Amino acid sequence: GGPPIHGSPLSEEFQGGGSRVQDFGRTRFDSPPEFAGWPYGVRLGRLGATVTEGRVFPPIAPFPSSPTRLYFPETRHSLQGGFLEVWNAQGGLAQFGYPLTEQFSELNSTDGKTYTVQYFERNRFEWHPEHTGTPSEVLLGLLGHTVTAERATEAPFQPAPAVGSTGPSAAQGGSLWFSESGHNLAPEFA
Repeated sequence: GGPPIHGSPLSEEFQGGGSRVQDFGRTRFDSPPEFAGWPYGVRLGRLGATVTEGRVFPPIAPFPSSPTRLYFPETRHSLQGGFLEVWNAQGGLAQFGYPLTEQFSELNSTDGKTYTVQYFERNRFEWHPEHTGTPSEVLLGLLGHTVTAERATEAPFQPAPAVGSTGPSAAQGGSLWFSESGHNLAPEFA
């Protein structure tokens, strides 16, 4: 997925909830000890579920899914249009999880603008009409920034010196340092 999907690291790796964790602009990587040695020993954090906790999103009536509109009985929500296209193209259920809402308008705390959004277990999709017809028409929400905003003074969130290389091949066997955030990508999350 890289930075377009996950964003740059916002922290160094740290222990959280019994797992090795690293926060990114759009997601969280989590490596619980019980997954050690498994090919998929890293999972994506449920940031969409975290930021929508306590909010109520009424379910919709079931309908037969089609290639242009999907219904998910697991959450009783649907997915369609440009959001469905991006969801399918960028990893679908494994990457983003189930939809937790329908599309709705929401004020974005990052830039103060209102966007059509839809929350998923692991992210938020945002429709950016100013980018219509470009790959940036649907962007992923900066949920990592949202959930870590109050943690800037904690040690893992302080800028860190480069541990590994700053080149594009550094993620192969070492840390990759991101100058824009001042953090290293932990080798196990590369």
